[in-house]
Parts: sequence; C-alpha cells; structure tokens
Amino acid sequence: MGAVVWTEGRALAAGFHYGRAFKLGRSNPLAAMDEIGRAVSLLPNNAFYQAAAGDLASRWRRFDEGIKYYQAAIRNDPFRAAYHWHLAEVEIAAHGPRPSEKAIRELRQAVALNPTNKRYRQSLAEAEESVRQSSSGLLQSSPAKEQ
Repeated sequence: MGAVVWTEGRALAAGFHYGRAFKLGRSNPLAAMDEIGRAVSLLPNNAFYQAAAGDLASRWRRFDEGIKYYQAAIRNDPFRAAYHWHLAEVEIAAHGPRPSEKAIRELRQAVALNPTNKRYRQSLAEAEESVRQSSSGLLQSSPAKEQ
C-alpha cells in the first residue's frame, strides 16, 4: 500500500508541476523551467515530461537544455517519431542552418517511425538538400548569360 501511495503521490505532484509550467510558459519562463524541472525530477522516466521540458527550453532558446531533455525523452520512448524530429530541429537551431549528421540521423529516424508525416519528410528532404549543396560549388558556378 505504501508503495502505491508513494508512486501515485509522485505522479500527482509531477502533474501539478507540469500544469504550473504550462500556465507559466509564456509569462514567466524562469519559473516555468523550474516547474517543469521539478516534474522531470519526480518522474525522470516519463518521456512526455522530458519532451515538454525540451519544448519549453527550446522556446526560450535554451538549446543545450532542450537537446538534453529530448535525448532523455528518446531514451525513455525511442519509438516516438516526434521526439526524434524535435531533437533534430533543436540541433539545427542550436548549431546553425547547416544540419549536422546527428540532426539528419534523427530526421531519418522520425521518417522511419512515421513515414506518413509530411512535416518529417519535408524536414528531412530540406536537411539533405542543404548538406548536398556545397557552398563553394555555388560560388564557382558560371553566371547566367544575358540574352
């Protein structure tokens, strides 16, 4: 009985902190990050809370934190395509417009897990295209001839 109360109590407390973080998300980012951090610490194996923390961190351009939270979400739920896609998007936002191999791997995984999602396929195609085109090759191309 004690174990059930302990487990359910932690889940209720985590839900409370998540709700507060959601309410504070737009008005007070520091308090919201504190609240979502509490929810995550109460239920560290809850991928949903980890991803919510990643969303919040990313919204406030705290990309390194967002990356860590999405990585934790993926460790806890590796078959959720959205987590892979979000991680790739944050990686790209954090490290510039040219996607890293890691970001492309995550996008490929998102597409593999959910091939019908148009957004995932489009993000992957754009990332692969941006890596395929060499900026030096674009600068050395011959100019168009005037007629």
